[in-house]
Amino acid sequence: MSAAVRRSRALLQAAHAGTEVARRALARGVAEAYYGAAVATEKRSAAADSLAAAEEFERVTRLSRRGSRSRVLHRRSPSLTG
Repeated sequence: MSAAVRRSRALLQAAHAGTEVARRALARGVAEAYYGAAVATEKRSAAADSLAAAEEFERVTRLSRRGSRSRVLHRRSPSLTG
C-alpha cells in the first residue's frame, strides 16, 4: 500500500472522528436548549402565578382597608349614629 493511500485513510478516519465529536456536541447542545426552554417556560408560568397572587393580595388589602375606613367613619359621624 502506498504512503498516499495510508495517508488518505488516516485523514478519512480523522474526519470521521471529528464528525462524531461534532454530532455528539450538537446533540448535547440541542438537549440543553430543549431543557433550558422547558425551565424558562416553567419559570415564566411561576412568575405569572406569583404576579396574579400579588395582584389578588393587593385587591383584597385595598377592599379590607376601604371597609375599615368606612367603619371608622361610621363610628365617628354623629349624624349617622343618631
